[in-house]
Amino acid sequence: MSAIFIVGSYELSSDARLGLARFSILIGGNEALAQQRPPLLPKKECPASALQADVVAIDHPMIFNRLGAQNVNWMMYALRHDVIDLASHHTFDYSAEGEKYFQKAAINHTSRGIALRPDLRPRPLVLRVAEGGYLKIRFTNLLEVKPIPPHTTPGNPYDSFPDPLPGIDHPLEHAVKDDPAGKDKLFRLDDQVASRVAGFHPQGLELVNSINDDSSYTGNNKVNSLAKPGETQEYCFFAPKEGGVFSQ
Repeated sequence: MSAIFIVGSYELSSDARLGLARFSILIGGNEALAQQRPPLLPKKECPASALQADVVAIDHPMIFNRLGAQNVNWMMYALRHDVIDLASHHTFDYSAEGEKYFQKAAINHTSRGIALRPDLRPRPLVLRVAEGGYLKIRFTNLLEVKPIPPHTTPGNPYDSFPDPLPGIDHPLEHAVKDDPAGKDKLFRLDDQVASRVAGFHPQGLELVNSINDDSSYTGNNKVNSLAKPGETQEYCFFAPKEGGVFSQ
């Protein structure tokens, strides 16, 4: 989970490190003052004063608790400068070297060769924006071009073939009967989603430039504003009032 805090009439800086699959936004203000003033309206374009965050989507294994519940094929948000190049351990900062490794990862179509900084653990990504302020997201999709293949684990009946439980008719052994290739195929528990496109869509903030800020491809939208692997998209949002919203 990730969070944006929108507070009162003053703006705080972005302070948290990472986001998972969703994103929350909190907006704070003075209730008495809010009742006296007219509603805030967004500008027609993203102002230079907008809070800007460089966010990336990466593949990252996730441990959910101390009991070991996990998802080895988890995908998450991260701030760009909290991701490193595995070969050099250099962060994707805004130096010439960091920019070089960032661009290298974006165009590498075999393996990104990236990871979360080793001194960090996955935590909600939190941004703070003033009520009536603007949030500009420069989003880069650094997911693998193809879904990461499943890890063979003999203890997982879905990941064994052809008869993981000899002599036992267990539901976990039942193969798919409508496989496009015409062959029986067992379901797998740890596959990633087939789609590699991603975006940044806060539910509750207002779009500024156009429908392209919606980070979606639904309904009558003529333009797909999601990012393919290696692509960067920019979105601008307006925070009209205090409250909290989620993004995904």
